Amino acid sequence: MSTAPAPRPPVPAPSRPAPAPQPGMAIPTLDPIKLFRKYQWILLIASFVGIGVGIALHVGLLRFYPTFRATAIFQCYAPQVSAGSVEGAIRADRDEFERFMATQALVIKSDVVLQRFANDPRLEREAPNWTRTFYENGRYNPSLAIESIKKTLKVRAVSGSQFIEMSMGWRKREDVAAVVGLMRQSYLEVLRTQTGSESTKKKDSLVRTIQDLDRELTRLQGSKRQLIADSRIDSLDQRFNETQNALQQLQTKVVQVRLDLESIRTTLANYEQELNSPAGPNYPDELRAQVDMDPVMNNARSVLNNMESQLKALQQNGYGPMHREVTLLRAQIDGQKAQIEQLRQSILADRFAAIIDGARRAKAGLEAQQLDSDTQVQQFQARLVEITNIQAQIRDLDQQIERVITSRSARQDELSNLQAVDRLETNTRVVTYQTETVPDQVAFPVIYITVPLGYIAVVGMVGLWILVREILDQRIKGPSDIALIPRAKLLGMIAATSEDPSGVKAVETVVRDQPTSVLTENFRQLRAPLTKRLQASGHRSLVVIGGMPGSGATSVVTNLAFAFSGAEIRVLVVDANFRRPSLHKILGKNEGPGLADVLARSTSFESAVQPASKPGEPDLLSVGTAANRIFERLGAKAMSEVLEQASAAYDMVIIDTAPAVVSGDGLAIANRADASILVVKALSEKRGLVARLRNELSDTRAEFLGVIINGVRSSAGGYFRRNIRATADYQRPQTNA
Repeated sequence: MSTAPAPRPPVPAPSRPAPAPQPGMAIPTLDPIKLFRKYQWILLIASFVGIGVGIALHVGLLRFYPTFRATAIFQCYAPQVSAGSVEGAIRADRDEFERFMATQALVIKSDVVLQRFANDPRLEREAPNWTRTFYENGRYNPSLAIESIKKTLKVRAVSGSQFIEMSMGWRKREDVAAVVGLMRQSYLEVLRTQTGSESTKKKDSLVRTIQDLDRELTRLQGSKRQLIADSRIDSLDQRFNETQNALQQLQTKVVQVRLDLESIRTTLANYEQELNSPAGPNYPDELRAQVDMDPVMNNARSVLNNMESQLKALQQNGYGPMHREVTLLRAQIDGQKAQIEQLRQSILADRFAAIIDGARRAKAGLEAQQLDSDTQVQQFQARLVEITNIQAQIRDLDQQIERVITSRSARQDELSNLQAVDRLETNTRVVTYQTETVPDQVAFPVIYITVPLGYIAVVGMVGLWILVREILDQRIKGPSDIALIPRAKLLGMIAATSEDPSGVKAVETVVRDQPTSVLTENFRQLRAPLTKRLQASGHRSLVVIGGMPGSGATSVVTNLAFAFSGAEIRVLVVDANFRRPSLHKILGKNEGPGLADVLARSTSFESAVQPASKPGEPDLLSVGTAANRIFERLGAKAMSEVLEQASAAYDMVIIDTAPAVVSGDGLAIANRADASILVVKALSEKRGLVARLRNELSDTRAEFLGVIINGVRSSAGGYFRRNIRATADYQRPQTNA
């Protein structure tokens, strides 16, 4: 006979808002430290493998494909100014010198140099192994050699120096030295040819210039002799003196005429001074009166008066001073006034100019009287100028002859200097500073490159594999994975039994049997949020649904029941797993009568409940007899009646069901219960499955409270290992020292 407590009226569950639409699944975030701790041994092994691969790569390349590098260095010079200048002195500006070096670096790999190199008959003899790679139909193909040398030959102008470096790498040391040597010689030969051609052009130009100067000198000297002969240079001084005396007598006669002009000139000067005064001419009053009576002035003043009348009319009509029409009219009035003043000044200037013109005509009449005398003076002066010009022409010819002689001497010096520079070694501006030698060490492979290369390649591939694996891994491993599922709330985590230092014996009853274990503390921590959520909503019945078989939902049910019972909460555990019931075994009770019999109405709820064996443990409504376990009854009205009776008699009813993946029993019961939680096992269920089950549980009558992750391991939680260790250490009783 059952000893269940007296029934209480059920508390109706409050209505909940419909679930929000589901957004897209989030992309998982990866913690590098967490990944390193998880895969540290794999990465360590990959590191050793990578080092081994690098060493093997180095040995293989050294044995089968070594690279020897030969190098030649050229030194550049500034343009050679003269044969006596100091070699190597950079006289040109730095920009010009660097441009020259960059240009020569391009010239070395130009088609002209490469053609000369590839067709050099010494190439097949001195670099037979290298040229053998460019044979077609048994014959050497220079075009293939040119294409190869363009790719393999390295030429660079060393910045901030006078050097150009040319180098090349190949498998045979003797051949690579021979190829670089022939390239060096081909470049220098092309450079000497180009430099000699430019020097020849300069010398030819100088020779032509000297010849032109010689012809010009002959012409000037002949012109001077002809001018002396035509002008009878011996009598030039006498003719100059006679003409000068006659001119002085004529100028005496002109003086009298000039005196007569002084008066009129003085008057005219006064008028012109007044006209050119900086302050403007001071016109006479009678002239101003005549201008004011001019008809043009009268018409302008009439227009102004009309504008002023219009302005007064606007003001009388109430237009203010800032009105647009008033402002525009005032501007027109100001402009008209300025125009009137300008017109007055123009008329005054015209009439004053007429007065001046009259004075000038009077002056011209007097000046005409001395015209004849001035003409005679000009004739005598022209004779003097002619004699002076002849003398100046002779002096100018002497100066031109001197300049031609000086210019010819300078061009001759330039020609001599250029011929001397051509004989210098630095006339091409580029000389060999360091010749190529047969290399005695390999340029590649080198151990400090191949070993890191192998290490990076192997560790990089392993790291990429880890990254892809983690991104593609959809399994629930820890709390961060639940956060990636939209609208999925994490209620708590239960550590794996292997993580508990106390050594869990039976996980289904760990709260009862090992109260100081880490797992027990996990269930206690889970009890607090569940209690708050259930009490806030007035829920009594809680269905616990596992995702996949083995998720540990049954152990969560029993341990939560023990945890709530230990807090003096009356708990009833209902075994609704008709497929694989186990609660009666865990709690040491009978399999029937139980839930199946109550749903079949073959027994009453009170008689089917099996009371706890001792205080602090939950009561049990076991699964019932096998004959009455009909799955459809779990979603029938009878199930609601059972839950109502249980909720009335107990503070909390915890229901265990079959996993959601293998049966719909849990969803059917969730449509009858008050609340539901989903239990998933770490490293087992995937996020897609959890998201689907969350959606299905959210669509039921029961309020979906969240997800519990069971069997969480420290490798999946990052900091979880420290939390477990701290919890275990804190549970140990302290000993007195």
